[in-house]
Amino acid sequence: ATTAADATDATAASGNDEQPEYSPQALMLRLRRLEAENAALLAEVEGLSRALPVCQAFVQTGGCDPDGPEELRRKCDEAIDAGASGYCECRAGGRANAVGCGHAQFTCAEACGALQQTSTVQAAVGASGALSTVSTVATDGPPQCRSLRGCRECASLEGCAWCLQTRRCAP
Repeated sequence: ATTAADATDATAASGNDEQPEYSPQALMLRLRRLEAENAALLAEVEGLSRALPVCQAFVQTGGCDPDGPEELRRKCDEAIDAGASGYCECRAGGRANAVGCGHAQFTCAEACGALQQTSTVQAAVGASGALSTVSTVATDGPPQCRSLRGCRECASLEGCAWCLQTRRCAP
């Protein structure tokens, strides 16, 4: 949003009261202000991301369905072996490693740690306003990234976002 001072400066520079024409100097000043605001927001996001524990629990579910009825909650550092369905409940309600019964062994501490890195990037991008489709960024792993596109192809499409686990674009 343009501040009143920016609009006044631009209007005075152009001599036009109806539609301001921004001078390069006024635009550079505005850019410096936005960059400073962006840096402050990124620092705030980083501080907030450290405030919560990364992993809450592994939520074991029934029926070999990660969305099945909750059976029990397990510790984050506990190894989750094949045969257990469920998901890792991570910081601020995030979910990682939503699995059925057939999967490799993992811990939620590791899964939520990886999700935290992805979420921090998402939050930083969202705070800066650099990517309007940040809510579509895949955070639950490869199943959401099935229709991957090359970065050049993705850049030319609307509604495309990064699938960070694979460092590729996904619609």
